[in-house]
Amino acid sequence: MDLGCRHQTATVIAAPHPPPYFPFPMLRDIQTYIASHGTVSIQDLALKFHTDSNALQPMLQRLNRKGRIRQLPIPEKCDGCTCCDLTSLECYEWVDR
Repeated sequence: MDLGCRHQTATVIAAPHPPPYFPFPMLRDIQTYIASHGTVSIQDLALKFHTDSNALQPMLQRLNRKGRIRQLPIPEKCDGCTCCDLTSLECYEWVDR
């Protein structure tokens, strides 16, 4: 009867380093998209990035504060128009430096 140690030594594999922390992971993608298209509506961004327009607001505000984009004035509704949602008319444009 063999009473010796039967434990095998485990090979330790180092886990890959996580990517650097970025508070808004989509921020870089949104910035690139706006830069390549020039002017986009918030609805276009919501469709492109499969997210709610409310979730995009903090990222757009951050890019605006940094001077990379600017929000265009929201046009007024047409006389008697009842079908336009003013939030869908919210547009941003890339600021060339």
